[in-house]
Amino acid sequence: MLTIRSDQLWTMVRDDVDPFRGRARVHLREYFAEQIHALSAAQIDDAIEHCVQRGLTYGLRTERDLLRYLTLMFVFGRDFDGDARFAWAGQILSGPGSASFKTSRLQADALRAQSEGEGYLASAPREADDAAPQAQAR
Repeated sequence: MLTIRSDQLWTMVRDDVDPFRGRARVHLREYFAEQIHALSAAQIDDAIEHCVQRGLTYGLRTERDLLRYLTLMFVFGRDFDGDARFAWAGQILSGPGSASFKTSRLQADALRAQSEGEGYLASAPREADDAAPQAQAR
């Protein structure tokens, strides 16, 4: 049986990611303008790449599924799928079902959770020179 590791799959789909990256930036600017304003271009690219790499490990291959995953990253935090507060997310992603089923269920359960995470900024890695503007307090 042939096994393709996540990093190998990422190499194979990298060319398809560049158009996705542009559409993902538009999506983030539209729905998460405040958070995006506080991130540098490199940090935004890192978030999108992190989304794709993590999504591939869960079998997420379509733009729709990856954008749903990216949305949840910006609502609940960069690694929400491994956060004990959101154990339901990791269970859904690791459980049975198609990728579309998983992301649909994630969306529905996120709405039912009735509590948002701290958002992407609370868990985003900071650049070494810390040149990115800081998130404004609410």
